[in-house]
Amino acid sequence: MKKIIDLDLWKRREHFLFFRRFDDPFYDVTVRFDMTSFSQKIKEMNSPFFLSYLYASLKAVHQIPAFRLRIEKDDVVEFDRVAAGPAIERPDGTFGFSRISYDEDFETFCNEARDVMETVKNSSELHDDSGELDVVYYSTVPWFSFTGLTQPRMNLKTDSVPKIVFGRIEELNGRLFMPAGIQVNHALIDGRDIADYCKVFQKLLDR
Repeated sequence: MKKIIDLDLWKRREHFLFFRRFDDPFYDVTVRFDMTSFSQKIKEMNSPFFLSYLYASLKAVHQIPAFRLRIEKDDVVEFDRVAAGPAIERPDGTFGFSRISYDEDFETFCNEARDVMETVKNSSELHDDSGELDVVYYSTVPWFSFTGLTQPRMNLKTDSVPKIVFGRIEELNGRLFMPAGIQVNHALIDGRDIADYCKVFQKLLDR
């Protein structure tokens, strides 16, 4: 479900119209998350590592309304639920895109995710769903860490889907940290919204 935002009553109306004029309204932020407690907990529970933090990230997204706002033609819409769209690596070194629905129940989420991931791994198609709005795109680059990251983008005037990339976990002073590159459209999402997402995500990782 989605609702159309009444721009005349929206507190960010002027900000939205201002950044809509930009040739490139996107910006990228690189942050890092403390994965120490999370990693230990996952090992003890024998839970799938990638799906566990993907679920936590998507759960955090659902607690930050700005991350569920999208530009649809001339409207701003807010989805009550968005899916994860992670890139899935294949045994031959290529990858395909996927769509994993969000469910409050972790086991239900994981069961669907496993089925979706298996389908993509056994396919040679890219599964491009770039026309969908009710999604957050994810990628993981486990081969390296990073302190800065930019991501490819197209349709700069109309694209509004957040993109999140996770990197390799590294140890620092006895703690484990995972970098994340977050790309958003400034017409919809401000720095405070990213900070709120990061705060919620970290709390979920620490539980």
